Amino acid sequence: MKAVVVQENLKTALAIANRGVATSSTLPILSNVLLKTEKGMLKISATNLEISISQLVRCKVEKEGVVCLPARLLSEIVNNLPNEPITLEDGSDGLRLSVGKYKTVVKTVAAEDFPVLADTLPGKLVQFDTGALKKALEGVLFAVSTNETQAELCGVNFSLGGGKLLLAGTDRYRLGESVVCLPKAPDGETFSVIVPARAVGEVIKSVANAGSGVAEIGVGDNQAVFIIGETIITTRLVDGQYPEYEAIIPNEFSTTIVLNRTQFLAGLKAVSVFARGVSGVEFTYANDIITLAAKSQDAGEGTVEISARIEGSSDVILFNHKYLLDVLQYLTAENIEIKLNNPGSPVVFRGKEDPGYTYLVMPIKS
Repeated sequence: MKAVVVQENLKTALAIANRGVATSSTLPILSNVLLKTEKGMLKISATNLEISISQLVRCKVEKEGVVCLPARLLSEIVNNLPNEPITLEDGSDGLRLSVGKYKTVVKTVAAEDFPVLADTLPGKLVQFDTGALKKALEGVLFAVSTNETQAELCGVNFSLGGGKLLLAGTDRYRLGESVVCLPKAPDGETFSVIVPARAVGEVIKSVANAGSGVAEIGVGDNQAVFIIGETIITTRLVDGQYPEYEAIIPNEFSTTIVLNRTQFLAGLKAVSVFARGVSGVEFTYANDIITLAAKSQDAGEGTVEISARIEGSSDVILFNHKYLLDVLQYLTAENIEIKLNNPGSPVVFRGKEDPGYTYLVMPIKS
């Protein structure tokens, strides 16, 4: 292999691909990255066997080839080279990196031993606007369970059909659901799969780096591929059946509350300092006033009142304050709508200007 690539581009590409390197593994090969020339570009790949991240780098290919070498060492070397074109050339003694008066040789390992998840799948890739996909994924990822004994809840459910993608994340105490409309609905393409939380996090980072554009998603029997610009993320899917959560979302509500999101967030932050390690924050709604209160036997107590528009009955609900902070910090709408029936039933939160997103929280039983 022989290729010439700009140092800054190679540095950036290695930083992205290295997110897929196994941090701890009994297989030493997983601490390496694979460099391969492909269609006039340099493809850098890393994997931990569950997720694979590949980054394409524009370069001048003088000789096709593939090499495998330590990820951390290669990054340290490239990061300290001047921002000029670097020549990469595979030789009998390893991979030679040269730029100006700098010359380095890095020992390589057998490339054929490096396991790469296939990043091409049969069938059509479904296209999404990157901005819409990022926003939708962020709204469900924080609701995903971290309890690995329930593997099917440790990921985001992707359900495609009817010209839209339905995303859901839940830990059985709360649920985030986002709807993403397709720019162009594929003919007859449908799937319902669970993508691991870590892979979803990597997709969010990649679409954030890519900026505006199109992201493509393909799904196979046991894996999914995300193509975002020049980044390719391949992940194994979670094996299991996602819970049929639709049944727990009420169709009708007896009480609707509308209030300013910023004021609600500020008030919740103020009182939640007294809710740490205790049962939760009291949410009282009556006479167009929301009262938030939390009390700690050791630290003290806090109360704040917020003006609201309340249609329906009055009562008191106990919430896990973290569940509320997560959604209030995610939403961007000026006003939010809270719908509920009674203090023991699911409570639904929506942004007034964001009808494609639903957040459901189960109150704490007092």
